[in-house]
Amino acid sequence: MEFTSPVPRGDLVFFCALLDQATRERRKGEVELDVMWRKFIDGTVKRIEIECAHNEMMWSENAAEIGRYVNKYLSEEKWP
Repeated sequence: MEFTSPVPRGDLVFFCALLDQATRERRKGEVELDVMWRKFIDGTVKRIEIECAHNEMMWSENAAEIGRYVNKYLSEEKWP
């Protein structure tokens, strides 16, 4: 028997690290990750870009920026 996970209903806020960890240049991908998420969710995908590498997402200044977006979204119940 094969299991198929149901598609979640609702919106998704996607935080994207813009810089390549090795080169510190802006990453270039064939398909952006937020576009790839669209097939897994029944709602809109909002991409928020953070000017850092992936391994730096939880550094204090970047985590604070993400926290501000999350707080704004939750308190105003709308996209930042």
